[in-house]
Amino acid sequence: MNTLLRVAAVELLRPHLATGVNVINVEHLARGRGIELVTIHEPNPPAGLVGDIVGVRADGPMGTHRVLGTVYADGWPRVLRMDGYAMDMIPEGTWC
Repeated sequence: MNTLLRVAAVELLRPHLATGVNVINVEHLARGRGIELVTIHEPNPPAGLVGDIVGVRADGPMGTHRVLGTVYADGWPRVLRMDGYAMDMIPEGTWC
């Protein structure tokens, strides 16, 4: 699992956990909560893409949610897909 995915997962889980989460224990903590962390290696990435596409899928009592994101050459993170809806969104603020 690459560092970008680990850091994204840490930031996703941190506000929701009483125990400390870091890049070392994040995979274990996520798996224990039904969260699958995957990196998708795209052989022909879109123009301007400088890194991998990061996907997070969470299975819970309210259903399954999946978010795909990346960072383009401009340095801004982008949400590319959320629950099957395609987009090119720069996230900001907090979400609970």
